[in-house]
Amino acid sequence: MASERPKNLSKDEREQYDSLLEEQVYPFEEQAISLHEANAARAKDGLYDEWVKKSYSVLAELKPARYAKSELSQDVVTTLK
Repeated sequence: MASERPKNLSKDEREQYDSLLEEQVYPFEEQAISLHEANAARAKDGLYDEWVKKSYSVLAELKPARYAKSELSQDVVTTLK
């Protein structure tokens, strides 16, 4: 999606070009997500190496709503006065 676009396109032609490009990119993006999710699932089995970590990083870019979340922590009161 970050490739160069032809310079002589009108605004409408540019939108069509981008739309067609998105359609062609979609299956590759979905396959990449599937492969990275399969690799990241290895963490459940206790395997967390550099490749699993990189898969999580890529997934954070491709599916940020699911994988780019940050953890929230709260202070916990352990005793009552």
